Amino acid sequence: MHALSGFQLPIVDGVSLVGEPAVLARQGKQHDVPFIMGGSSFEGTVQPASGISLEEFETFHENDWSTAQKVYADEFAVSEEFGLKKMFGDNRYVLAARTMVRSMAEKANSAWIYYVNFVPESRAKEWPGTPHGVDGYYLWSGESAGDPQLASLSRRLQDYWINFARTGNPNSASLLRWPAYQSNLDQWLVFDVEDEVRTGVIASKIDFLEAHYLKRIGATR
Repeated sequence: MHALSGFQLPIVDGVSLVGEPAVLARQGKQHDVPFIMGGSSFEGTVQPASGISLEEFETFHENDWSTAQKVYADEFAVSEEFGLKKMFGDNRYVLAARTMVRSMAEKANSAWIYYVNFVPESRAKEWPGTPHGVDGYYLWSGESAGDPQLASLSRRLQDYWINFARTGNPNSASLLRWPAYQSNLDQWLVFDVEDEVRTGVIASKIDFLEAHYLKRIGATR
C-alpha cells in the first residue's frame, strides 16, 4: 500500500491481477463483450480529491513538459492550474476511454465511445466543461432537474444505455446513430445541447498523453 500515492489502485501481483487491464486488453486477452466507455470535457475537477498534487502530475510529465504546454496552450493561457487539471482529467479518464474502446473494437467491433460536453446555462460561469462524475448525474437524475435541455439530454442518455443493456447495442431508430468505434475513423458521440458524431475528439491531446503512456509500458501504438 505504501508504494502508492493518491487514488488507491489494484496492485499487479501476477496472481490475483496478472497485468494492467489496459495492457491485457491491448494483447487481446479481454472477454469478447459489447463495451461502452467515455469521458467528460473537464474530468480534472477530480484532481483535488485524488491525493495527487498538481506538482506531482507536472513531474510525471517533466520529460515532455514543453510539448505539453504547446498541446494544452489554450488551457494554460487561462491559468497553469487549469491547464494541469485539464491534462490530469484527460490523462486519467479520456485517454483511458479511447485506449480501452480501441482494444475492445479490435476484439469484437462492438464498442462505442462518448464525450460529454454539456454545461447547463445555470452553471456556465462556474464550469469550463462538464465536471468529473456529472455525466452520471445527467444520466440518472437529469430529467428531474427542472432544466428542459438537461431533461432532454438525460432522456437521450437513458435511451442509449437501456438499449445497450437490452441488446448490446445502444442504437435505436429514434436516436442519432452512434457508430461503433473504428480506430481509423475515431468517431465519438458527443453529448451536448445537440448531440453529434465527431471525429477525433481532442485527438492531439489524447495522442500526446497516449505517447507518454505507451512509453511507460514499453509499447508502440
